[in-house]
Amino acid sequence: MRVLLFFTLFFASCAFHQNIDRSISSRKKAVSENVVAGFGNTSCLVNGNTKDLNSLSVSVRGANRKEKNFVTDIISTITDMAGEVQAKILIQNMKINFKKYLRQRTDGHCLPGNFGLTTRGAIDLARKCHPKSPEKNITFSTDHLRGSLIHEIGHVVGNRVFRGRTFYSLYNSQVKKVCKVSKYTTHSNAGNKHRNRNEEFAEVWASYIYATDRLKKKCRSSYNFMREVVFNGSSHTCKALRF
Repeated sequence: MRVLLFFTLFFASCAFHQNIDRSISSRKKAVSENVVAGFGNTSCLVNGNTKDLNSLSVSVRGANRKEKNFVTDIISTITDMAGEVQAKILIQNMKINFKKYLRQRTDGHCLPGNFGLTTRGAIDLARKCHPKSPEKNITFSTDHLRGSLIHEIGHVVGNRVFRGRTFYSLYNSQVKKVCKVSKYTTHSNAGNKHRNRNEEFAEVWASYIYATDRLKKKCRSSYNFMREVVFNGSSHTCKALRF
């Protein structure tokens, strides 16, 4: 028997909402296809090199060896895709914190991760839910943490200034058609419509990194924006696990 648990993160409509598929017998977790993490192909990530973390002054705190390894893979992938100069614009001085759990949401439920809400200017990721939340027995898998991180980095990038404007602003002005590469681009898992396009940007960002073919097929203008503006003309190919 499987019970779907829905978590909602809030940071000025800039957070990551994921469905967690909880197996009572095995306790295995899987991210639903409502978000890019549910169909993104992590095999497209390169084997990371710690020199990329150091050259970009990316701070990683509280991570175990496995977590540090996949953070390094993600940072090196972004560096390879964008080039060192553009990567500095996108993610230099980024801060990533791994914690046992984060505080409860305002409604008392679990807060799995966020950008800027629990630590100003930083990504915080929880390994499990708060012990006083209804989902207190949930422990997040490595795949969940990896997917959450890629999405949250999209929010870091969206807030960065490029050519005098944030990437959020550039995206809104240059991409007129809403991209529905995942359900989460427009609505939270609770069915609430997002108040702006920040979550769309983060999902489009994640799709370009590890579900490129799906993004190119469903949202060509969003794909072109990521390729030409965010990644400075660098093409990238990654076949989604599911289309």
